[in-house]
Amino acid sequence: MITIRKLATLPVATRRRKIVRLLESFVRDQRWPARSYLDGLAAVLEADAELPQSVREAAAALRSKEQADTRRAANHLRHLLMRHLGITPGDWDLIPPAGVEGRPAAVERPLVNVALYLESIRSPFNLGSIVRTAAAFGITRLGISEDSPSLEHPRARRSAMGTADLVQVRRGPLDEFARSSGAPCLALELGGRSCFEYPYPRRGILMLGSEELGLSPQALALAEDTISIPMPGPKASLNVGVACGIALAAWQNSLVTGPPDPGAP
Repeated sequence: MITIRKLATLPVATRRRKIVRLLESFVRDQRWPARSYLDGLAAVLEADAELPQSVREAAAALRSKEQADTRRAANHLRHLLMRHLGITPGDWDLIPPAGVEGRPAAVERPLVNVALYLESIRSPFNLGSIVRTAAAFGITRLGISEDSPSLEHPRARRSAMGTADLVQVRRGPLDEFARSSGAPCLALELGGRSCFEYPYPRRGILMLGSEELGLSPQALALAEDTISIPMPGPKASLNVGVACGIALAAWQNSLVTGPPDPGAP
């Protein structure tokens, strides 16, 4: 790790970017340096008169003995400095809350017998985002069509945020994936039954289609039913990754709490 003395001798732009990387490593890994090092890092920023007042105040707050949440203060400082440097964080740059990635394997997974199939997804970012969502819900099986991007694509790997190895991915036709799974297919598409009222099965395959054209007629023909996300607003579409998360949350809630009572007020 670079010394504070050496850090202070770096060109201004290089020094600021180096501090961003240092703060990110501390916050992400929670391997904090000695308090004197962290104070020295903050002091370098406080002394940088060309930085905005908000950045220098955040640096002073990090050094404050009254600071109770060092991790949050360091992350706040990091983002202020990134904003000043014109670095816009992507989803893959955002650090998950402490403990989220290390939950016990014994946590109940209602969707353990649910799989996903992605047909003609074009965006590597969307593919990685869906993989991350699948892993968050405990889904381990994912089918993708031949014309979808590879999970090895850099943007897919980055948006998956380390979850790519938690999901078994099978590339091939939907009918083969459905046959090997032996589970009913459910299409997420416009014009179906509300995903919040649907009586989901314990085993099944949720199918998601192209960002532009949705599911093909062939895929819809294999579906036992179609569910949709009610959208009362002026925009009648959602990002496919967002839609996937909403549908999986509705499916999980249905299995945990049971289907809604149609006679309830």
